[in-house]
Amino acid sequence: MSSSRLKIASGIIYRKYTRYLINTSVHIPKELSDRLNRYLKHHKIPKNKFIVEAIKKTLDEQEDRTSWHPDLLNWQGVPEFEAGV
Repeated sequence: MSSSRLKIASGIIYRKYTRYLINTSVHIPKELSDRLNRYLKHHKIPKNKFIVEAIKKTLDEQEDRTSWHPDLLNWQGVPEFEAGV
């Protein structure tokens, strides 16, 4: 395949999938970046996959938390109640 045909094919593939992906830039403090890189290297996880999963997990947890009524989330129990009595 000629290089011009490859570029065209790559462009078509790129255009097809970029509408589903958002490119962004995140500035991470060096110490945190070093910790992240060690973790990713040890667990053999791609950085992009880790970041996407971390964002999804955080948003899912927040959305689940806000679906509960605040009275249930803040309930501290009954102070006078003793288990097993």
